[in-house]
Amino acid sequence: MRPPIGKRDPPEREPAGAQRRFGIVIEASDLRSRSQQKRKRIEEPFGWGKIIGGLARPMLRGIRKLGFKFTLTMAGYNLIRLPKLIEATA
Repeated sequence: MRPPIGKRDPPEREPAGAQRRFGIVIEASDLRSRSQQKRKRIEEPFGWGKIIGGLARPMLRGIRKLGFKFTLTMAGYNLIRLPKLIEATA
């Protein structure tokens, strides 16, 4: 049986803007920084493809040709990243 409302213990105070996920309190600033780190990791290859890979203004017509150029550009980006990935695992 639950105690009457006036007799309950007060809930623990959480920081302003905090979110509770799976019973863990996560501060809003921590969520923001994690989100920004993931965003950088996701958007970096697309920026590289635009600046270096030539995807900003492609001189191709057709979905298939442009899709092939995108695939080739992203494969090139992966080849450039490969030494860093190998170094990180070693």
